[in-house]
Amino acid sequence: MPPIVSFLGRRLAWSVITLWFVVTLAFLMAYALPADPTKVLLGPHPSPQQIAKLKKQLCLDRSLLAQYGCFVGRIARGDLGKSFNAKEPVAKIIAKRIGMTAKLAVSAVFLMVLIGVPLGVWAALRRNQMADTAITTGGLLGMSTPTFFGGLLLLYVFGFQLGWFPIGYQKGHELASLVLPAFTMAITGIAVYSRIVRGEMIEIMQEDYIRTAQAKGLSRRAVVVKHALRNALTPVVTMIGLDLGALLGGAIITEYLFQWPGLGREAVKSIITLDRPLILGTVLVASAFIVVANLVVDVLYAALDPRVRLE
Repeated sequence: MPPIVSFLGRRLAWSVITLWFVVTLAFLMAYALPADPTKVLLGPHPSPQQIAKLKKQLCLDRSLLAQYGCFVGRIARGDLGKSFNAKEPVAKIIAKRIGMTAKLAVSAVFLMVLIGVPLGVWAALRRNQMADTAITTGGLLGMSTPTFFGGLLLLYVFGFQLGWFPIGYQKGHELASLVLPAFTMAITGIAVYSRIVRGEMIEIMQEDYIRTAQAKGLSRRAVVVKHALRNALTPVVTMIGLDLGALLGGAIITEYLFQWPGLGREAVKSIITLDRPLILGTVLVASAFIVVANLVVDVLYAALDPRVRLE
């Protein structure tokens, strides 16, 4: 069997096992929540016949193991149940919200790369100089800043004081409403990316092949861009995949703070109202995105870096 096929098979198998574990954990969590589906869906005074019918539909009249089998079977068919509050399928609610979360996640990752990578390169090329110290210090502050604090600070300065951007999501002004939450989510990523690229660039610039390229008379820009930066971006690709997967799962704090109508805000609302099907649906979708992102990152990392063995 070719190494790449064996590698993909193992990674896919582990992804399936991880998803099964998440589904099982979600099932146990569902029955630990203090919410009776029959009372929520049928109202305060249902008849015994209505209760029996609904319990049969939801497999609640069976043993715990049979309920688990029913739960897994519904998940496999894409049936995430019906929201207690919205009275509509959870899959439909998630489908409406995931697009907004995707826009926010992609914008945040774009800012991380656009700002973090050049800052890291600049700091590495000016090692131990004032620019390097300023970028390194700023990176430490960025990584130490809680998301909610950074978001509130941006809201106060650019939304309330200066009035440059909407304080919350405004329909019809989606691009302007996107700026502050995207920057809020990107703050930590910018700091992490700049530190990673700085460290990689400093190490790579001391390699023999870089000295050879410089001895051949190549310009500093050619050496940095074509030789050093290309190799320094390998760990960044890994981070992009992981960050994008995590953010697509729903940026709970940022979406709720900026009232962004995405999956994270929907998850918070479902927890507050004990909407069990919606809680499970958002947890499962978020987990699926993270697992898939990890799988894609493993494959890309092996493809981009020939030093990585397919094991």
